[in-house]
Amino acid sequence: MLVVLFKSYLTTARHPSHIRTRRSDDVSTGNLNRHIRECDPVATLEHKVMAKFVAGCTYTQERFRFQLALWVVQKCRPYAIVEDEELGTAFRMLHGSVEVPSRFSVIRDINMMYGMTKARLIAWFEVCVGYRDSGLSCRSHAKGFDD
Repeated sequence: MLVVLFKSYLTTARHPSHIRTRRSDDVSTGNLNRHIRECDPVATLEHKVMAKFVAGCTYTQERFRFQLALWVVQKCRPYAIVEDEELGTAFRMLHGSVEVPSRFSVIRDINMMYGMTKARLIAWFEVCVGYRDSGLSCRSHAKGFDD
């Protein structure tokens, strides 16, 4: 019985100068493992998204409540929309442990966010008045007010 074996030449688009050879009947992963050891991954957007996906879910109840309150305010939605059963079902489809807050909780969260923002703005304006009186620009100070 005559067996004819051919060599396969493998290259990659990222590293066209690296040539891997193997016999056509070789099904081992040695070349693949060697390639993995020698190549450095490039930090691309796809790489970052995949790393985040593999790391697991980033859901937290606090962040969900914050995002929900922000959505209600920015899109001028009624508070009662959060108690909509179909919306809650859609949220639970995306993550099984989602606890959708009541409209009263959303109102309380929005009021708390408003109070925090109001206090920050008052402090920022007080600093700006002091800068205006000294002849300096408040815009240059606003960049450093991100703490």
